[in-house]
Amino acid sequence: LVVVSSLVFAHSALAQNVFTQVTGSPFAISGFLDADTFSPDGRLLAFAEPGYGVAVDSVNSATGQLTPVSGSPFNTHSMNVTRVAFSPDSHLLAANGSTFQGTPCGNACLAIYTVNANGSLSLAPGSPYGIANGVNSVAFSPDGHWLVVGSAYEGAVWVFSVSSTGALSEVVDDPFGVASPPSSVAFNPTGSSLLVADSPYSGGPASAD
Repeated sequence: LVVVSSLVFAHSALAQNVFTQVTGSPFAISGFLDADTFSPDGRLLAFAEPGYGVAVDSVNSATGQLTPVSGSPFNTHSMNVTRVAFSPDSHLLAANGSTFQGTPCGNACLAIYTVNANGSLSLAPGSPYGIANGVNSVAFSPDGHWLVVGSAYEGAVWVFSVSSTGALSEVVDDPFGVASPPSSVAFNPTGSSLLVADSPYSGGPASAD
């Protein structure tokens, strides 16, 4: 069974509130689109296709047209990817999700990929990592030195230091407790503060720390 979704892409002129659909859009996708993100340098668009892997397209800066990079979608080692995030320098990509065929990292994984010059992905040393109780959100710090991971089923966030190769090291006293399972995590522009948004489905009111 092949399920085909589509991705609509448009030029924007925000001052005039005008969006013009890019030639060739919508673009066909070999599955369901669950998450997507542009690389900070604007060259690439990465998106999660649950059951297929992480797909990466190059973005034509002049026309906005998308072209799959060689090898896309990339194998995610039986991980059902639900979130993707680029590092600030566009050299690393974090992907997380549950597993549906069983992997060395258990029932929930976090994988770091190095982004090659042509946009293809290579698994970074040490990846994938097992995360207890699942992963619901990920965010790199603005300087790229830290990666924060929000738990899917408990009130906890993990903080990892990120090496230049993409290898992760868990910080001391990790994980850190929060009121309820985080729905999202985000750094402020200077990296001095971290926003942790609680899920409204955890049995209490939504909040932010």
